[in-house]
Amino acid sequence: METGLLAQDLALQQQYPEISIINDMPSMRVTSFWAFGESPESDGEANIREWAERRGLLSSTWKPRIFGCDYPAFFARRRGYEYWLTIPDDFVFEADDICVDKTLPGGMYALISFEFAIVDMGDFISRLFGAMESFASWCRESGYGFAFHQYLEEMLPAEAGSGMQRMNCYFPIGLDASTKEPAVVELPRLKVAVFHENNRDFIASEQAWELYRSWSEMSGDSHRHRLFQVQDSLNKMYVGPSEILVSDPPAGADLTGLEIKELAGRRYLRFLTHFKLGTSELEQNCYRAYMEGAYERRDGQLVIEYEGLNDDLGDRMRYWLYYPLA
Repeated sequence: METGLLAQDLALQQQYPEISIINDMPSMRVTSFWAFGESPESDGEANIREWAERRGLLSSTWKPRIFGCDYPAFFARRRGYEYWLTIPDDFVFEADDICVDKTLPGGMYALISFEFAIVDMGDFISRLFGAMESFASWCRESGYGFAFHQYLEEMLPAEAGSGMQRMNCYFPIGLDASTKEPAVVELPRLKVAVFHENNRDFIASEQAWELYRSWSEMSGDSHRHRLFQVQDSLNKMYVGPSEILVSDPPAGADLTGLEIKELAGRRYLRFLTHFKLGTSELEQNCYRAYMEGAYERRDGQLVIEYEGLNDDLGDRMRYWLYYPLA
């Protein structure tokens, strides 16, 4: 049971009875396990639970909470999912542990909890997307805005024999909707490897992601390389041909078989948005102003930069939108 809930406007509470506001969720020490594949949720949960059982973290004296989030969230065929299991402050890791020590930042959240049939994936997806739509609609009416601390999913223990499971979704919020104002920036010229995404089967995205990870490990600097998507449409929800770019090949990298080009430097209107949480009022207003000529817009491509990939524990579903300027 969450504490520190804020009272809402009565009319809003009646319209959105499923939403509660957590004023300040405390930070938590967690252990992290990351899985990547076609079923990362089940694979990751099995691994972190087996590890926690072996390390005595599932005993009657310690009742851990298990959170998770898509990471990376933009591949369809193979995806990543990271699990975080709460651990005691005095827990000591061993050298061969498969999990790592992290701190899960707290913050202000909108909480939506829902039940779904365990054996019905369609029911789960429908209810999860319904929660996201409800949250986005609530944001537009409540005065709260999307924030950019970590979005969380928490699967709660199923009641024996019920056939139902409950999930808590923690949506990050802030009192001012303009937590990340748009800015005019200069994107420098960058040497990039190019992957062509033609059929939205996400094969090129996976290849780019693997190269991004490989170059980060090779250079020893996880913040040096950047991952972009470039598309002709200025609509971020566009589905069609695009290019996936990985920047700055490290010295000594084998470029055989890679298409290498230079991404031209240019001025852009840039702002931060969410992958899962729909379109905020701020983003809608920025896009409308841009399209109506409030900025010196020019013909060009929309550039999307995936953000949070190298953070120790940042929001793994955010990205920057770059709209071309004259």
